[in-house]
Amino acid sequence: WETGLVTPRDRLVRNRHVGKTVIVTGPAAKAVQEFGKELELRLFKLNLSSYFLGFSSLSRGLASDVQDNRSEHDAQIQRLGELARILTDAGLIFITALPSADGYTVERLKVLNQPNELLVVALGDGENHSENASITIRETVPVEEKVDTVLSLLADHRVIPDYCI
Repeated sequence: WETGLVTPRDRLVRNRHVGKTVIVTGPAAKAVQEFGKELELRLFKLNLSSYFLGFSSLSRGLASDVQDNRSEHDAQIQRLGELARILTDAGLIFITALPSADGYTVERLKVLNQPNELLVVALGDGENHSENASITIRETVPVEEKVDTVLSLLADHRVIPDYCI
């Protein structure tokens, strides 16, 4: 992996946070997409560098040449993982929505994003969630509380400053 002359420390000083990839998953596609967008907006309003990209947008853009079956799904995940690594290295908090992401998909993204770590937020009632989730939040929790919970987790992981929560 060849990088430029700007160091992760330089990016931390300028951005006031480190880069991180946040995967939002859960059984309801609309809910994970809406939550990812709300998280991005709150981070943005806190003057933190964040970007949301839904998986469906990836398949219509960067991976539009890939057909829709299991091996093509793997190719889309490969592109998403590489994009996540680039954006995380650039110092952004990159958020994507992957409805019903299975353990294989999450593990694949973890490998592609190394040495950076993923934060996996599972929305739902605890059933059918990836065992790799960093946190599970009930879908019935109001969106503001969900965002607050993830911001606290980001602060605990030293991604964002404590004063942002």
